[in-house]
Amino acid sequence: MEKRRGQVLVNNDRVITLNIGCGDDPFGDIRLDAYTSIYGYKFRKPPDIFADAQFLPFRGRSFSHVKCSHVIEHLENPKLAIQEVCRVCSSTAEIAFPIGDGLKIPALLGLTSLNLKLIVMAIRTRTRHEHKWDIRPEYVENLLDANGFAYTLTVRNVSPFLVPFFREGRKGKLLRFLLSFVAIPCDYQVTCKLRMTSSS
Repeated sequence: MEKRRGQVLVNNDRVITLNIGCGDDPFGDIRLDAYTSIYGYKFRKPPDIFADAQFLPFRGRSFSHVKCSHVIEHLENPKLAIQEVCRVCSSTAEIAFPIGDGLKIPALLGLTSLNLKLIVMAIRTRTRHEHKWDIRPEYVENLLDANGFAYTLTVRNVSPFLVPFFREGRKGKLLRFLLSFVAIPCDYQVTCKLRMTSSS
């Protein structure tokens, strides 16, 4: 599978993709979110569809690929959202959710990279109780298994101390290489694929 901005290509044929809780992420033929801004930051491009991730306005198996990144921890019922991802997905999906409470790791990354926006968002996440759940990997795995998906769970590591003016060029490459040995576990990345059965 070859990924490109805004679409997924399989055997050079374009397929329909859905990005749930897209925010500013440009990925997806259909970008869905419940809001146009977060913590006072307005999205550069509004979503294509405004909807609740717990009640997606699509028929079953409508999308070949579904992305749902850092959404389920914000919802009243994350189980419903995961079931909806499984319902509208006909092939593959990606689900990502944070490690911990959404404050410590983002705040640390913001401090070490001199990223004020990340620090402010981390503090607001805690003070406004934006993360309603501390999602455990086993919970997501059990739901995917019950809905007929095979899955691979990995931990995404992020390198700290990436000061903005060191991110590009040769110095940036060297710094990123050196700091790859002191990476911070940031979030869980679940890649899942629908198990094809005779009833599918």
